[in-house]
Amino acid sequence: MREQARTTVQEIPDSKLLLVARRWTKRGKNTDFEHFFDFFPNAIRVTTGDELQSPYRVLKAISKQARQDGYTSYSVGMEAAAMGRMLRHRPRLVHFWYADHEYHYAWMAARAVGAKIVGTFFFSVEEFEDRMPHKRHLKHLDLVIASGRFQMEYLKQYVDERRLVYLPLGVDCSFFKPPGDPSLRWENGPRLLQVGVNRRDFDTLHKVIGQLHVHYPNLRLEMVGCRDVQDQFEGDSFVVFHPFLSDEELLQVYQRATVMLLPLLEGGSSNALNEAMAAGLPVVATRMPNLEDYVSKEGVRLCPPGDARAMAQACRELIDNRAAWEKASAAAVQHVSQYDWPNIKQQLLKYYEERLGLRVVNS
Repeated sequence: MREQARTTVQEIPDSKLLLVARRWTKRGKNTDFEHFFDFFPNAIRVTTGDELQSPYRVLKAISKQARQDGYTSYSVGMEAAAMGRMLRHRPRLVHFWYADHEYHYAWMAARAVGAKIVGTFFFSVEEFEDRMPHKRHLKHLDLVIASGRFQMEYLKQYVDERRLVYLPLGVDCSFFKPPGDPSLRWENGPRLLQVGVNRRDFDTLHKVIGQLHVHYPNLRLEMVGCRDVQDQFEGDSFVVFHPFLSDEELLQVYQRATVMLLPLLEGGSSNALNEAMAAGLPVVATRMPNLEDYVSKEGVRLCPPGDARAMAQACRELIDNRAAWEKASAAAVQHVSQYDWPNIKQQLLKYYEERLGLRVVNS
């Protein structure tokens, strides 16, 4: 019956679409959720600042009932606000961009108003196991969007395969782009870069830079958004920390780096990986599920988990061989263009139409 009901496509204005996504305080403005909002300029929105302001103990009690780490009292407030707008505005389609964190009970309100409900998930498989042990609420979603193919295979245990699709994490290729003068990347010795803290293997990173510093005394490592691990690198005078950067400052860091290091503890999609590739920056990363969906074989060197020696050697091959570096840089830029946000939007619209029978147009 589900498939038969979707043979007829209905056109709806984007004003009948409700988008739910928090704004993460440690990220700039050129982010996935901002582009998600920009896709549908007339949509109803629930974001940071719109969350329900109920007594904390009430929100906390509800979040505990969900038994889902990551679904906090703040998440309850966000979801409650979304449910209120469903009942008030009666949208035809509701999309939770960070369903890992903000979706649990909203399917009931969606059913009450006759709306289709969609959730995008970014949790790694390890996070699904540890942070979302109970997944019954997923079966109520009309469409589950996975940001990695390995993650998608895992979710088939809990979601009807016909309601499960893969949508890569996008990147703004018009903003994140190579520098006009590539020689900036080689001024004053090699400059390594590490961006972000989620799922990062800082123990391996510390070993890698220790090995590289022996070969390159003028080595410099810039770390963005890593204040919590600053003590771990105490005494390493060549390591520079940037607790927060604007979008423009972050772009400059990408454009003046020689190699991006991405040591990981577990697999997942990565904004930093996509941004580095778009900026023409070769990447040395840990071989992990989901991450492998995004990489260019020539633009990204993958190493076994925890193998500091392999990561250091991969960095040396790029630093010491300018031709290999240039080839990797060009390959990364070419590869990541498929994840440019206009392409992601078209794929999302296709899923809405083919899987939900709803053609969303700007009103």
